[in-house]
Amino acid sequence: MKIRHTLQELNRIDMFSPYLFFPFVIFIYFATSLFDFGRFEYFDLTYSVAPVVLTGFLSYWLMVWIVRSKNWRFTITLPDSLRGKSIPLLFLLAGVGLVAYILLIISGQIGIFDAEVRRNPNPSLQFFSAMLWFAALYLGSWFFLVKNRKIGAFLLLLIILIGLFALIGYITPVIVMLFTAIIVFHYMVRPIEFTWFMTALLIVGLTFSMIGFYQLSTEDPSNPLNSRDLPEVSDELNVDQIEERNALLRAKMEETPDVIRGINYKNVTGHVVLSKLMEYTDQEGYLLGDLHASILGPVLPGEQIMPRKLVAELTNSLSVEEGIYITRPGRTTSPTLFGQFYADFGYVGVILGFGLAGFLITILYNQTRQVGERSYQKIAYAFVLTIFTVSLHTGLLDLGLIFMILFAFVTSTVEKKI
Repeated sequence: MKIRHTLQELNRIDMFSPYLFFPFVIFIYFATSLFDFGRFEYFDLTYSVAPVVLTGFLSYWLMVWIVRSKNWRFTITLPDSLRGKSIPLLFLLAGVGLVAYILLIISGQIGIFDAEVRRNPNPSLQFFSAMLWFAALYLGSWFFLVKNRKIGAFLLLLIILIGLFALIGYITPVIVMLFTAIIVFHYMVRPIEFTWFMTALLIVGLTFSMIGFYQLSTEDPSNPLNSRDLPEVSDELNVDQIEERNALLRAKMEETPDVIRGINYKNVTGHVVLSKLMEYTDQEGYLLGDLHASILGPVLPGEQIMPRKLVAELTNSLSVEEGIYITRPGRTTSPTLFGQFYADFGYVGVILGFGLAGFLITILYNQTRQVGERSYQKIAYAFVLTIFTVSLHTGLLDLGLIFMILFAFVTSTVEKKI
């Protein structure tokens, strides 16, 4: 009876409020990463990520409390003739995205069948093609859930979008679309209870973990990009000892079946990368904005180093002398949202970055509280909350996603409130 009563109380909680969802995912992400199966020892982690994670968590939660208690909302005063223009603008973005997507397909960038394409997409076409799924998701939510209660049509559109972007190998948009749809469903169709939420989170998490494991286990070893050769140990006097040590630690890791390690592979990798970024900045100093400046790479002329390639270079610089790659050559590394802010500006960056996340998310949440059951504002809230949550692993390093957050934030303040 007590368990049933507890579940009933939990089911009354709004799991997608700023107080709960984002902090809950932070906890789950790093708690599950502690089951490292020997990887921490293999990569010689000496810096605990706990102070950085706790700092970001407290900064976020404090900002949420302030904005929620003050009921702050962001408003822009515009003539009535300019209100309600977000939908035509979304149609324009969808058209631009569709053209870019078609160009991707014509140029043969079908990443689901080609790992090299998936890892090295055309940055400009990737940026503009993202406008298709972003705008279509918004428009579908607006026409099929806000204006008309056509849940079946919305689900069909979602399946088509997921299929289109899974085809070109873009996993992040698929995750964003799924979670945005779940949150939109929660606020506009039927509240999702805690037990259903936990079940959905477990299923989605395991599904994408297994996708990553499948991609890793089915790599073509004849492709140089998939080489698992290790770098040479630079310490010529201790080569044998270092190689023996590495071999023993790899054997220890491999005692755990690959499929088990694959369950939390990305979480452990994020933990490792954050720790190594802390180590790198302690030795070499903070990047002082270089990582965030590289976000502009897709729209700048000439060859630019992309943010995640920069992260891969930094973390590998700490391990290659010991005969270990944290990230194999030619691949990219997600720094986590904590690592992104910390690498550039240390604890100050973490405090400001997570404070800003709490501010934006809660401002939008406050705006959803003053509108009707179905509204444009709730689509914006669902989308921005999802982007920041997914970015806990990937980092917020995609110019397209930053544009989408700004678009959602601004248009939610000027759109007519139903």
